Amino acid sequence: MRYGPLGLTWSIARPTADWQAYALCQGDELLASAPVTITFDTGAQAVVAPGTRLRMLSSRDGFALIHGEVAVAAVPSHDGAANFHVETAAGSATVKGTRFRMRTERDASVSEFTDEGRVVVANDVGTVDVVTGEQVNLRLSTPLKVELQVPRMIFPTRDGDRVISNTPRVPFKTRIFPRATLIVEEAHSGRQLARYVADSTGLVEDALPPIESSATLRFSQTAPDGRSSAPSQPVEIVIDRTAPTLAITRVLRDGNTVRISGRTEIGAQVWVNGEAVKIEPDSTFSFEVNAPTTDRLVTITAADAAGNVTRIIQQLAP
Repeated sequence: MRYGPLGLTWSIARPTADWQAYALCQGDELLASAPVTITFDTGAQAVVAPGTRLRMLSSRDGFALIHGEVAVAAVPSHDGAANFHVETAAGSATVKGTRFRMRTERDASVSEFTDEGRVVVANDVGTVDVVTGEQVNLRLSTPLKVELQVPRMIFPTRDGDRVISNTPRVPFKTRIFPRATLIVEEAHSGRQLARYVADSTGLVEDALPPIESSATLRFSQTAPDGRSSAPSQPVEIVIDRTAPTLAITRVLRDGNTVRISGRTEIGAQVWVNGEAVKIEPDSTFSFEVNAPTTDRLVTITAADAAGNVTRIIQQLAP
């Protein structure tokens, strides 16, 4: 929605599918029906979640968050001055260079999560600094209380609340409060399995204790000052060391064109000579590859969600 003089407003059509970018102007309102990335002149980026509505600010880099959720990566300023601003009905956030998220809640409050760096958060009562691994909830006429946020665990192969790995020691990365301790425990029994201490930037990069077949875990953090976060939602860890099935059912040559058909397992991906192949819902695939008659071999590779790989080197007829 774009606003003009004398209170006039008009809507701007969504870009066509073949457009790669669209320019937003100061004062424009955006309602995201799909994930949207906004890149500012300073290099800052905001990833806007579906259903989010915001308005571009007219006086500085940033936006007014009307409702929804955004994740921002702001580029550090050379002179230390604040270079990005987010306004909400409950308060504001000003940053000099950091990664943070803001989300409107059902009770009209706004939650701010600092994933890296420092954010100055303010409402009509006061101002607080929220640093790496911390969060704060903004409400009008309510003092700001800074708390530790639930750790955001990053795994190489994660699908929602499930992680599939082909190694018993699953690698992970997270950023929590500087020098805080990351605690890993069994979700059902509460038994503590491991503790990891973050560095001065809050980074923890390591691997979980060995898991035989599967485990359901929770993650929390405890700061040197005694504060503790709430535990995360349960995360299921599944160890899968079985390579995916891969079968070539048909190979046809027509001059320099070779058509290859086959089948793999549900959820696997397939490449032919390094080029990705579309997999049908029934896990079959068919692909044409340009192969001169002098080429006698083609490589078909399948990989599952855990990273296990099956490879077939198919010999071609001349």
